[in-house]
Amino acid sequence: MKRLTLFVSLVLLSVLLSGCYNKTIDSSSSGVKTSSGKVEEIVSAGWYFNMNPMAGMNVIDHSAKTFSWYDPDLVTQDKQPIGISMSITVQRSTKNEDVKEMWNTYRSESTSDSALEQQVLGRVPGVAKAITTKYTLDEMLGVVEGVETSGRQRVTEDVNVMLTAELAEIYVKVLDVRITNIEVDPAYLDLLKQKAQAAVSQELSRETTSLRQQELLQEEAVTQIELEKARRDRLVEEERANVYKNSPELLELEKMRIWAQAMGQGSVYFIPSDANLFMSGTPNVVPIQ
Repeated sequence: MKRLTLFVSLVLLSVLLSGCYNKTIDSSSSGVKTSSGKVEEIVSAGWYFNMNPMAGMNVIDHSAKTFSWYDPDLVTQDKQPIGISMSITVQRSTKNEDVKEMWNTYRSESTSDSALEQQVLGRVPGVAKAITTKYTLDEMLGVVEGVETSGRQRVTEDVNVMLTAELAEIYVKVLDVRITNIEVDPAYLDLLKQKAQAAVSQELSRETTSLRQQELLQEEAVTQIELEKARRDRLVEEERANVYKNSPELLELEKMRIWAQAMGQGSVYFIPSDANLFMSGTPNVVPIQ
């Protein structure tokens, strides 16, 4: 009889302890107050105590949760096989009405992080397949000329939009989506490398051609300068020739100067051979130094 009484007492005590609560809700969580299993109120951070055996308090964690996802068997718009790795950060909605609905509809996901992870990652594959088939492999890798936004960024934005709509159905908010890696076929990487090398070669060829053109322009400029100098020298010589042509006396005087210079130092006197000069008086003798 004593054993039976002790057993009944333990059962009643466990029922009482399972019903009443004494809990503290931190700032990153909210509490679901229940009475007889039904939601009575959603409460924020604070200390809560209740001795009612039918009362309950369940803690909902709203801190950010980051999950990793990988699929090696995706296909692009141009039928190129790829693998994608993503990092997805989410949190349970903090709105009281959403907390209540999540508790009623997705009980495991509202309290278990592993259940939440399964629910989130279970919705990613459909989103990823819908997005990757919108883009060619070149577009996803951002190697398309004339496109300002990188392919990975645009793909990430599309995934974020679609996944946000998907997870809103289970009262989960998307905080961040990141594509951490895009795996492609090695043959494609080799082709991409060849294209990059060809582009570098073309750029180098253009730079070499431009440099040669500049050098040619410089040479042409120097030639024009030399031609102009030669033209001016020729004009000067022509002008000098005209002076001697118009003045035979000056020409004779220049010849004398050259002859005197050729004879060396001292004075040289040139006497005209015309005898009339002597007949007319004292001749005009020009000394040439």
